Amino acid sequence: MHGDSKAEEQAPDQEKFEFNGQDAFIRTDYSEIWDSGATHRNDEPLKMLDSFQSYLERLSADSELANERSELLNLIVFENCNAVFWRRLLNVGTKHPDTLGCEIRSLAWAMPILVSYDTTRVVGDFIKTIFSKLSHEERQRVEQAVLSIPDSFDVEQREGAEQKRDRLVGCLIKDALVTDEAKTLLERLEAEKKIPPNERLFRNEVISGVYTDENFLKDQGVPVGEEQNRRVHTLSQPAKAFAAKHQNATPTFEEVTAIVPDLRSLHKALTTAKADGVHQRQRDTGWGDLADACASAAKVEEWSCGSEDAEFIKGVLLEASFYPDRPNH
Repeated sequence: MHGDSKAEEQAPDQEKFEFNGQDAFIRTDYSEIWDSGATHRNDEPLKMLDSFQSYLERLSADSELANERSELLNLIVFENCNAVFWRRLLNVGTKHPDTLGCEIRSLAWAMPILVSYDTTRVVGDFIKTIFSKLSHEERQRVEQAVLSIPDSFDVEQREGAEQKRDRLVGCLIKDALVTDEAKTLLERLEAEKKIPPNERLFRNEVISGVYTDENFLKDQGVPVGEEQNRRVHTLSQPAKAFAAKHQNATPTFEEVTAIVPDLRSLHKALTTAKADGVHQRQRDTGWGDLADACASAAKVEEWSCGSEDAEFIKGVLLEASFYPDRPNH
């Protein structure tokens, strides 16, 4: 059986979950970065993915094509583990909740889908659309899965996990909730105005002209003149410039090699920033610049497997995926 073989060969960077009674797998591929927006839309792999999605949308627009959709879903389960395909399924399911959306509804309570860097936002949009259409028992499963997200992570990752939970609770339809725990939490978050927006954690944005990053941070109450804040701000500038330069282009291997020492210095400073008394907004901005720079560096294809620089960039992106969700400027 395909499923048994794949389970036996599960790679350490894959997460297993049950999908329609079958073992399915997901692997982080950072498609939340490169599969969003218009930056890479003309890249050949994305053109192929867009063609796949268009075909899936045509199938999903016709309620009579359930068998064709089922065959395609089986193929994805047996042959795929990349997060980008689960993202695309969720996107189409959100557009067609009565056909494909209904058929992939178990993704709404699959823990790896709920917490994966690449799918946690799109599954939130999917839940908003599908939740009221689910049975009482299925809504209960979604609520229990979302509420249990912090229990799936280590203590040092708990803050970020709680932010993921709160963001996804905010995607649930209040009038359709069935558990007292979900109702209580959503009511508290609404009363305190603390529901995180269901949007990308880090975005490639450049503040240019007279209104600089420093002006922005001052307006946010950051004492930018204090040494600890100024140090992180200074260390962030090479990362910010690198990300801005390569927002719509792939850097050369030499350019990436040259920027890595600066990224390491910034990462080291951010690791101790909270203990050093760096303002929260300054830390948020620094992490955004670091994540954007590492995302640009990850475009390079010449990386050798297991190289220290490649592992560092991958590690930063993973760490950034657990950084507590906060509003973007």
